[in-house]
Amino acid sequence: MNADSVRWHAEEVVASLVGGVIVRQIIDKEETCSGFVLKMPDGRTLNVWVQSDEEGNDAGFLMLEYR
Repeated sequence: MNADSVRWHAEEVVASLVGGVIVRQIIDKEETCSGFVLKMPDGRTLNVWVQSDEEGNDAGFLMLEYR
């Protein structure tokens, strides 16, 4: 990513998760990935899935899913 993209992600995506509390672990129905439930200060909850390539040797990424 270029510097503008990094700043946008930091300010728009990452900053929106600050203050959230991990309340439990989760596993998807197919048991192909895991993650955690994040409870935000305003009461919203998100599923945060920890993703990677099939071999698990990629840097990986997080997928956010508002509940």
